[in-house]
Amino acid sequence: MKTKLLFLLAVFLFGINIQIVPQQQTKKITMAVLYFENNSIVDKEKLEPLGKGMASMLITELTKVKAFKVVERERLNDVLAELKLAQTGVIEQSTAQKIGKLLGAQTLLLGSFMNSFGSKMRVDLRIVETETGLTLKAEEVTGDLEDLFDVMKDLALKVTDKFDIQLSSDEKNELEQNKKGVNVESSLLYSQAVNLEDAARENYKTGNKTSAIDTYKSAIDLYNKALKINPNLTDAKIKSNNLNGLITEINAPEVKIEKIPPPTVTIIEPADYEKGSVVHKEAVIAIRFKVEDANGISKVDVNNKDAEKLSNGEYICNVSLVSGINDITVSALNNKDYQTSKFIRVVVPNPNSGTIISITEPTVSRGIKIVSKKDLITVKGTAVDVSGISEVTVNNRVASLNPKGEFSIQMNLELGENKLVVKATNTNKIVKTDTFTVVRNAEELLAGGRYIAFVIGINSYSGYWRPLNNALNDAKGMAEILKNEYKFDEVITLFDKDATRKNIIQKFEWLANNLSKDDNLLIFYSGHGQLNKILNKGYWVPVDASSNSVADYISNSDIKTFLGGIPSKHTFLVTDACFAGDIFRGSSQTEQVQFDPNNMDKYYKEVYRKQSRLALTSGGLEEVMDAGKEGHSIFTYYLLKALKENNKKYVDASQLFNEFRVAVSNNSEQTPQLQSVKDTNDEGGQFVFIKK
Repeated sequence: MKTKLLFLLAVFLFGINIQIVPQQQTKKITMAVLYFENNSIVDKEKLEPLGKGMASMLITELTKVKAFKVVERERLNDVLAELKLAQTGVIEQSTAQKIGKLLGAQTLLLGSFMNSFGSKMRVDLRIVETETGLTLKAEEVTGDLEDLFDVMKDLALKVTDKFDIQLSSDEKNELEQNKKGVNVESSLLYSQAVNLEDAARENYKTGNKTSAIDTYKSAIDLYNKALKINPNLTDAKIKSNNLNGLITEINAPEVKIEKIPPPTVTIIEPADYEKGSVVHKEAVIAIRFKVEDANGISKVDVNNKDAEKLSNGEYICNVSLVSGINDITVSALNNKDYQTSKFIRVVVPNPNSGTIISITEPTVSRGIKIVSKKDLITVKGTAVDVSGISEVTVNNRVASLNPKGEFSIQMNLELGENKLVVKATNTNKIVKTDTFTVVRNAEELLAGGRYIAFVIGINSYSGYWRPLNNALNDAKGMAEILKNEYKFDEVITLFDKDATRKNIIQKFEWLANNLSKDDNLLIFYSGHGQLNKILNKGYWVPVDASSNSVADYISNSDIKTFLGGIPSKHTFLVTDACFAGDIFRGSSQTEQVQFDPNNMDKYYKEVYRKQSRLALTSGGLEEVMDAGKEGHSIFTYYLLKALKENNKKYVDASQLFNEFRVAVSNNSEQTPQLQSVKDTNDEGGQFVFIKK
């Protein structure tokens, strides 16, 4: 009877009159397998789970063929839910066509089964063309129930023949192995487990984690029972291992950024030091202060001299002074190596020194131009003279002045260099002048904060994950071009064995605690990526992930947590990995600053002013190529080429993207994406590269 069944299936498949593109085609053949309808008369309720079980087994077999892109069951579940359709039951042809379009499938395989006489099974099969909704072929076959899952394997082989696909030896072995080893009892257990797995996924999606875990455990138990009856049912073993990893992931606490505050330093004496320079007429001044930190204090000093701790917990240090301006630095270091420094300026007047002008805001360093990001700044300071000060002006505008000699005034700044001349006139009408320069232009605005890069590249995977050929070279190439050709203050790297899950997360934590709101951060990751269909989440795969378990990965949701928590002005994530586009879930294109080639200073000022959290990915929810050109992946090759060939002083992320995205799409099956990342504090700005 089995021979007859297989013969009829062969007739069914080869009888289909459809033009099929051979394997040499660039694009994969996309197909979806819908759940089989249960029309059984005998044992209908008992056999109900086979509807999903048969589809699951066929999906597994077709997925082993590289020329096919088979829609995952979880995606089918989502579409059925979206259309408010039951996951079992009759699906009309017009509805099937709509499902196929939503799934992006060229072809649909629909089926039904009926157990009429106990051990006999009738199977009806249809292939539907999604575009037209036409049934290309329909056939009825009858065979033994025990032959059911062998038929699924043979069906997969016949489908590949019909599509004129030349299977590799590995693919043939995959499709041929373990035949005649799966009986109906284990098949039913497997199918029941598939149903429980879907129920657990729905529980997880609605936030019921406890119920999801319990249901996943029940599914694992059924998979293991099926495997015990038939060890050849290897798909049950794979699913059981995956679900154990999912339970670990669900139980794992969410990554949270631990913000470690630096020590709190409170200056007690001299009082009011923050208002301006402290005028002191003696040769020694006592600096008294408090230091507080929950993590404990490891070092406290004043001008690099250890401070003395008093019995009441305060600190004190005597500092020798000279005539004129004296700068004093009070520093405290906690046991987590975070430091706080406070600065005190003390002016010691001298009858022979004349008027002393001390600028406290903005902080002035001789010979260094001050950079301002604002149109309006406040100039503060102290003017001291033994005879007294009668007036202080800045660029001939009179500043407010108190009896202590503290002055203050607000000044408007123009683009470019702004020369500020401070004049102090004493009561004898003798004028003392101090001059400094404040720069306000596009280059200095963008360079006001640090540029930091965090670059990760992994080739040397082991265990479940095959080694990659180009990821390490991609990362090294990116690190090199950022160091040598663009303005980056620091490039942090984690390559191969150093790119463990712990090290990557610790570096993210370091960035969260050490970057400021003016800094710019670029993150580059090249390595394996994974998309878990059950949890509907994407992941980075660190070098120490030796199994196919989400417990070993770093999820995109965790990465988004860091993107939102790192306090940089602009963060730009570049990911060259499979399924990298998962980072954009829920995102949409944000309103961008209008590009104006006739007023680039204004454009860069605006894109810098607005905070940004952008991600550039090598593809969407798809696998991407490791092989490429000149030792790089296709994506990174053209990205590096665009950076190398750029001859502009400034280029922002969107301009860079437009330079190379077409080349990637034209030379691969992947389409790069650039978007803001939702819920990470993006305001529509841009990361701007500055050429050296």
